[in-house]
Amino acid sequence: MLAGTFNLVVAQRLVRRLHPKQKKQVSVVGTPAYLWAQQSLEHFDADELKKEVVSRGITKEQWDAFMKDGLAYVPSDEEQPVYAGRVALFEMMNYTDDIKNLILQ
Repeated sequence: MLAGTFNLVVAQRLVRRLHPKQKKQVSVVGTPAYLWAQQSLEHFDADELKKEVVSRGITKEQWDAFMKDGLAYVPSDEEQPVYAGRVALFEMMNYTDDIKNLILQ
């Protein structure tokens, strides 16, 4: 019964957003997270990805800094990190016939 009720599986996580005055840019080129991000984003439809990037207020300069130069923001070393709200991260997995069969087994 459970195997026939799903269409999509979604995981959500809330992460803290750094306050703009409490962050610095560092190079993350070659790290597993950077490589995974590049590989994941290349499979998205370009038009849909562009809409999502624009809707989140990510500038072309910010996009290029991460995708081309591998620059990401981390907490600065000066003080305890100060956070300004949270951001929701979502991971979605299509519910394929193979997954359905695994559940049934």
